[in-house]
Order: sequence, then structure tokens, then C-alpha cells
Amino acid sequence: MPVRALRRFTAILVVPFALIAVIAAPLAAKSTVGPVGLTIKDPLLVTQAGTFGRGQGWAVSGLAFSVTLDNGGSWRVITPPYVAAMGDPMARLAGFDAIGKEDYWFAAEDVFLPGPAVNGSLRGSVVEFSTDGGHRWGASQQFRTGNGIEMSMVTTKVGYLLGGPDLYETTDGGARWEVVGTAPVQGPGGTIELVFSDLEDGWAAWGGSLYRTTDGGRSWGSVALRAPALYRRLGRTIGAPRFFTPNDGVVTMRFYGTADGTQPIVVYVTHDAGKNWAAVPAPLDPSTRALQKGYPADDFSAVSMTQWVLYVGPRLYETADGGRKWSWTVPTPAWTARKILGIDFWSLDDGWLNVLDNTCTPKQAAQLGVACIDPVLVSTTDGGHTWTAMTQ
Repeated sequence: MPVRALRRFTAILVVPFALIAVIAAPLAAKSTVGPVGLTIKDPLLVTQAGTFGRGQGWAVSGLAFSVTLDNGGSWRVITPPYVAAMGDPMARLAGFDAIGKEDYWFAAEDVFLPGPAVNGSLRGSVVEFSTDGGHRWGASQQFRTGNGIEMSMVTTKVGYLLGGPDLYETTDGGARWEVVGTAPVQGPGGTIELVFSDLEDGWAAWGGSLYRTTDGGRSWGSVALRAPALYRRLGRTIGAPRFFTPNDGVVTMRFYGTADGTQPIVVYVTHDAGKNWAAVPAPLDPSTRALQKGYPADDFSAVSMTQWVLYVGPRLYETADGGRKWSWTVPTPAWTARKILGIDFWSLDDGWLNVLDNTCTPKQAAQLGVACIDPVLVSTTDGGHTWTAMTQ
């Protein structure tokens, strides 16, 4: 969800990789920015959000699933039928994928399904799909696999889905799914992230491990990503890689368990379809001490093979040369690390941020007896200097 989002203070970052063969990361400061005064009259409250093209994205809350094709200028509710009938779309969303502006797939879990009960339950999972931008929806066969679906569409016809221990493939746009293999790992321990870079090459991230298939999921092998020497004894989490061409991709690994509590991020880069990976350190920010351990780097977004954005909070970092040099700024308003839920940029200027923010006045908060902190979706078109709250 995947969902896949600057001021003074001159500083030089010393990345603790001087003793290992990785790219150094000197840091430069950006110019000062003044207050932007984020005002939210009717905020778009979301639990998850992501983009699927320039200015094109989706957002889900407990009330609706919506898409925008104009960078949040307008939103259209397209909650699929099974999800709408059950209610609470954010709890139903297991995965969303889109190709272009018209073809959407919504993997829904824990919805009511027609037919006899299985193991005493009428609930299960289903993939709802649309070829006209969400105006009309079709549905796949039912999956009685419980929660935990991961989906990756490769073309408008071919895609893959992990449901329980099984890997399914569709060749007709999502109407029918057939078992072609099994998940690379079994048992408890967290969600598996799945992404296919072409019809045969797929990747699965689980905890601190990365797995790859080259035969459409029929078999899997583990991928060895060598940790920098200083981090080899640390815990780690990894996300699914993002490929920009069949050969060129990046994946991030976050380490935890350092003596000072910081959680370093290392970006791994491949130019040979994943046969070899080079480690590139991201800026080591002290604010990462506040992050919950064991989660992937949702504060990192790869625009291209060389353009990356990292919003740790309150600092926002960016590089245009693959991590050789980084610059940073502090947006106004500045959110702390624990309030940043996820970022998604499609250029170094344009991106979205899902952030916890105040959505009512202090007087309203006092009357309600709550802090009025909700996930809010905001956007930038100037590299993070100013942010605009997306509204309903």
C-alpha cells in the first residue's frame, strides 16, 4: 500500500561508513522557508494512501475508498461493492494496485461472501477489479484463507496474489486465480510484501529477509544483502524493492538495536536485475530513536534510481545523485518522526505525506476531551517547502 511524499541549519552529516566500501554521503543545507500555516477546514482523513502515477493516487479511511487524478484537486469515492456492503473500508483493504487511470484491483479481506459457511464462517477474501476507473466492479472467486493477502499486478491481465500459504496467478485481469506455488516462508512473523517486476521475476520481503523467484513463483530463493560491517549484529527489516527497469531497482533496509537507539537506513541498488546489490547509506538522523522497532522504511521514497527522499521528521532529506550528496531542510509546519506515517514522491518536487495532525481547534479538543489527532493527507509541489492539506 502499498502506500507508496525544507530551511536553514547548515550541517555536514558524518555517515558512519568510513571503514566500509560504500558511497559517502556529505550533506548540504537548503534555504530558509517561512511558515506555511497549514489550515484544515475539511481534512481528508486517511489511514493509508498511495500514488499510481503523476498526480494520481488513492486514499482509504473508515468511511470510503477514493481516487484522485488531479493531485488531490478532486476525489471520487469508488468503494467496491463487497467492501461497501461490509463497511469500514480501511479494515477491508488488503492490497490495491492500479495500471493507468482505469484499471484498478482491490484485494478485500474479511468481507461477507455468498454461499455456505466454511469452517463456521461466512467471511473471507475476494479481489474486486474495475476496467473503467471504478465505476463498475467485477469480483474474483472467493478466498477462504483468512487475513493476509498481498497482490501485485504486472499487466492489465497478469498478476500474482499471496493468500495464506498459496501463491495465485491470474491471466484474465483478476476474475480467476489459480495456485501456481507457495509463499517463500510459512508460519507467523509478520506480513509478506510482494512485488513482481515482470511476468517471471518476483520479490517477497518478510521481516529482515528478501526472497526472489525467476519462474513466476513456482520456486523461491533467499537474496543475500550484505549488511555494512557496523550493522551486521543488528536487527533489521526490509521492504519490497522498487524496479524502474527490468534491471534497475532499489530496496531499503532499516536496522535497529544500536547502542544509541538510532535506526539507520541503508539503500541497496542493483543494475543487473538483482544479481548484485550495492549498499548506500542514508543520513543517520537522531530522530529515528523515536520510531517503533521492526517496521520498514515508510519514510523513504525512491523517485528514480538516483533521486530519493527521506522524511525522518522534522528533517526532510533528498539526494539527486544516488546518495553521494544529501541536502536537508525542516518544513514548516514540521512533523516529528512518530507523526509521519508514510511518504510517496514521484519527483523531487511533487509528493504526498500521510501524517498525524491536529484536525480541530484547541477549544473543540477541550469540549471533546480528546487531542483530535488524525491521519491527514497533505501534498507538496515544491520539494517540501510548503504543504497543502487535501480536503474531501
